[in-house]
Amino acid sequence: MAYDNLSAAVAKILVGAPRLLRPRFAALCAHYAFEPRFCRPGEGHDKGGVERRGGHVRRQHLVPIPRGESLAAMTTALQARLDAQHSRNPMYVEAWARERSALRPLPAPFDGRQVRTVQLRHHASYLVAGAHYSVPSRWCGQMVDLFLGIDTVTFAKGDETICHPRVAFGGRSIDYRHLLLPLSRKPQALRQVAHELVAQFGSPWPELWETLCNRYSPDLIEAARRLAPWLERADREGVGRVKRAIITALACGTLVPFLQRTRRTETLAAVPLALSEYAVETPDLSRYDVLLERASA
Repeated sequence: MAYDNLSAAVAKILVGAPRLLRPRFAALCAHYAFEPRFCRPGEGHDKGGVERRGGHVRRQHLVPIPRGESLAAMTTALQARLDAQHSRNPMYVEAWARERSALRPLPAPFDGRQVRTVQLRHHASYLVAGAHYSVPSRWCGQMVDLFLGIDTVTFAKGDETICHPRVAFGGRSIDYRHLLLPLSRKPQALRQVAHELVAQFGSPWPELWETLCNRYSPDLIEAARRLAPWLERADREGVGRVKRAIITALACGTLVPFLQRTRRTETLAAVPLALSEYAVETPDLSRYDVLLERASA
């Protein structure tokens, strides 16, 4: 196959014909067992055939520019147009049937995603190509494998994988199931994302949040504090298992989950004998009023 010296394939142009290939492109060549040939820099006649074939494909099939909901949808539509055009010429159909009988079967599809190991920071998101993607909070600070594809971004740690649809530069793909424990400890942050969170979880979470907002209106911070124990419980037991408990709580009007944090009992320190005769008075805020009156006088 003939290529121009595209940066996705060539890491460095050496003296003469050899090229230092990118690891993923070298793996692609080995997977499908083909030999790449690259044009010489500054030699326009070398890549004339490549440019001519590329221009032909562009003018015949990419004008006007294809549009669709996703890259997969546009690819399917383009393939359907090519098949329809091919089937209209019996000579092409017969020639392709003869050629196809001589071809070897293809191996399993090549996984063209970029693969690298990354170090997660101490917050449950990672920046990839200018966009933020959430990861489970328990992964924070650990090393994970990152698979960067055309339309997906996947994080893997052991047997567990997290897959996000790839978003544009500056975008965000946040799954709030990854952030249950951090949000349960930060009511201010929970208040800001609560509407998006409950919509992502689905019923009965929106009903629970609406009931809490109505009960503690207009103090959304207090409503977020009441929602936080449910998130902590969902992090431990799973969102699906907590669903029935929320339905029961809404029916009974008891919106505080039975989970209560047990406070650690503090042991009282023994008072030395020399200090046992001293008494410490209980603070009284009314004394400040007396001080203010003296100051004003």
